[in-house]
Amino acid sequence: MSRYALLFTKTGLIRFTSHLDLLRMFKRAFRRAEIPVSYSQGFNPHPKMGFCQPLSLGYTGLGELIEFQTDSDKGCNRWMDLMKDSLPAGIDLISMGIIADGQPSMAASCYAADYLIEFRVPYALKDFKSLVSDFLSQDEISVSKKSKSGKISDVDIKGKIRSLKAAEKDGMLILETTLDSGSSSNLSPELLIRSFCAFCLPFEERYDINVTRKCLHIGVDYRITWM
Repeated sequence: MSRYALLFTKTGLIRFTSHLDLLRMFKRAFRRAEIPVSYSQGFNPHPKMGFCQPLSLGYTGLGELIEFQTDSDKGCNRWMDLMKDSLPAGIDLISMGIIADGQPSMAASCYAADYLIEFRVPYALKDFKSLVSDFLSQDEISVSKKSKSGKISDVDIKGKIRSLKAAEKDGMLILETTLDSGSSSNLSPELLIRSFCAFCLPFEERYDINVTRKCLHIGVDYRITWM
């Protein structure tokens, strides 16, 4: 058995497709391409595949990762071409690699993600570089968060923001940020957006903000041989 990784993008209107529907798309694409994906044992077997980190609904993804296990490597050099015809517009396969034996799952090895957060706010409106510096210099960056049980409490997200800077794109404000993204520590861009807007953009509507995940970071010693 071998494990493979697929690097792909999720752009355009397909970004409004849910994580579960995206998983179903890939299952169908594997099946139509006749890729021998391994299945679990038991009463309800399911294909051995999974995303490195789920992408939130409405987000654009430029460096998404999915891994899968196969029972045979036969014809693997043609798998990407065979799958492309079965995936909708906006899902574009970039590269495929084989994961070295003994490696943990990519989801377990992922620790951070890079994002671009675009606001429909003129960059010249304020001194955003100074505002970002002031934002990060707070002792705590608190924001309300709802738990799975429905309880709402304030959490400090400062320690989960690895980097944050203001930049300009087409005359508008863009935040370039790296956030914790993994099983041990995770920060949703939504919490950063909410806290940043409360700090300096209280008039900004959420639907006017676009989020792009540029890439996911996995351990530097994680071994994938890209084909």
